Amino acid sequence: MLYIYIFICVLFGLIGFKLFKKLWNPLTLFNGLWLFIVLLYQLKLSNWQDAITSSSYISLIVNVMGFSLLFIGIYFFKRKEKKQEKKKKIQFTINYNTIKIMYIIWLIAEIIETIVSGGLPIIWHFTGDTRTYAEYGIPTLHGLMNSLSLVIMIASFYLYLKEKKNKKLLFIIASILVFDLCIITRQVIISAVIELFVIYLSFHKKFPIKQLAVLTIVAIFLFGVVGNIRTGFDNFVYVSSFKNSNINPLFAGFYWVYMYLTMTIANVNNAVTLGINHFGAYPIFQSYIPTVISNILFANYSVEIPRYLMTNAFNVSGYFIKFYLGFGNLGILFIAGVFGALGAFVMRLMEKDANEEHLLYLAIYTQILLLSFFENHLLYLPSGFQFVIVWLLFFVIKRRKRND
Repeated sequence: MLYIYIFICVLFGLIGFKLFKKLWNPLTLFNGLWLFIVLLYQLKLSNWQDAITSSSYISLIVNVMGFSLLFIGIYFFKRKEKKQEKKKKIQFTINYNTIKIMYIIWLIAEIIETIVSGGLPIIWHFTGDTRTYAEYGIPTLHGLMNSLSLVIMIASFYLYLKEKKNKKLLFIIASILVFDLCIITRQVIISAVIELFVIYLSFHKKFPIKQLAVLTIVAIFLFGVVGNIRTGFDNFVYVSSFKNSNINPLFAGFYWVYMYLTMTIANVNNAVTLGINHFGAYPIFQSYIPTVISNILFANYSVEIPRYLMTNAFNVSGYFIKFYLGFGNLGILFIAGVFGALGAFVMRLMEKDANEEHLLYLAIYTQILLLSFFENHLLYLPSGFQFVIVWLLFFVIKRRKRND
């Protein structure tokens, strides 16, 4: 089954390369990512990682085929529509004042959150405070501000690369990243790195392999540093149950990344093996809608979903696990199709008019795609809500221009 899986991923990856004449496209990235994770899993460095069953391979194949077929179908369906004008150059529409206003809103909100929380997680950690990063912030507002901060960073970086003058934009980006380190939030930092890289690519025709390699190493190192601060290196090694626990702390980041990538497969494999796939919409709504609404909708729902995580220390299960728990492989097919269709739609927008708004959509979508091994970031407030913020931002800009 492994060889069949490899063949399917390679096939669709090559189709993506054929369509776009470059490796950096949703179809190739998605298949490459999920192929890489499964191949990396074959190392089985942890005792938590059992052999992948045939049933699990079928679910993984449904994942890559559902995404790929819907992506190709929607992409070519859109192509059949009336031909548009030739690609337009990326247009400059956001100005520094707009970014400054968004930054001030974010800054005020974070000051309020810090006051309400009684400090910052990084200070709690080094002063021996028992509170953790999970206790920082005001629910919902914190997610919205994380989303706003990501939009501010990619808009600022775009404007900086466009003008190559205003270094205040770099200060805005740096200050947000430093704050993210202070509240020990790895997901936002990694999301920002991916989105900023997509913006960088839009200004450089040649793919920067050396820069990407350096960026990847730095990102892995920072991931390990933040992970060690949050969990502690010794505790990480213990909960990971490595077959060889003699690990150099300097390389902790690589082991952190390995575990987060591969434990998705371990947990999916366990869920499929146990046959936990008949709970309907409950696990989906429970995870992705506000708790108050979920409690009302499922007030009389007393069924408890069996434990499928190999260990609570690693609760990563990929973007489709909740849909699998609800509807089995049909659930995977549905959400994979949604991801694929959205990718095709974004790519067609870029081909129709590669303007600033569409570029920001592409950056957001790429981040959601590349972190699909971790969680469903499309339905995760800090990531998914960026689409709404960007749409509202350009709605206001376009309306203002019409009135001028």
